[in-house]
Amino acid sequence: MRTQSRPAGQSLIEFALIFPIAFFLILGFLDLGRAVYFYASLSTAVREGTRYAIVNGVALDNAYIDPQNNAIMDKVLAYAIGPKLIKANVVIAVTKDPNQLSGSSTDVKITANYCFKAITPFINQIIGKKCPLTQPGIPIIVQSKMHVAPVAR
Repeated sequence: MRTQSRPAGQSLIEFALIFPIAFFLILGFLDLGRAVYFYASLSTAVREGTRYAIVNGVALDNAYIDPQNNAIMDKVLAYAIGPKLIKANVVIAVTKDPNQLSGSSTDVKITANYCFKAITPFINQIIGKKCPLTQPGIPIIVQSKMHVAPVAR
């Protein structure tokens, strides 16, 4: 029985052709996992900040929260896991339906923007989105809106 011999270097050529594709796929899956992790962390932080504002920080009479309210901001940043998420742009807003009577219900909405920078080469250019201030990256925007019911007095 004769065995076929392969030409020398065939395995090396096949490896050289397949390796870059496999490398970019693995890095892409790692980036996808990181993006989901950052989104989940930021979503939890914003939800907890909104809950804190509902329970502790809303004045129902004038339906106003100071945008510089450090207690709510500290609560959001305390729940944001990861050192990069601490630098996320967080906006606090209180909205009130103008059709409702004075002293009625209020909505508290907190929005956080985070600029996700992928480690996979060229992924930012492929997706084509830019963060605020034209920074390269993928914007992750999370909002939490909760309803504050009026308190019976």
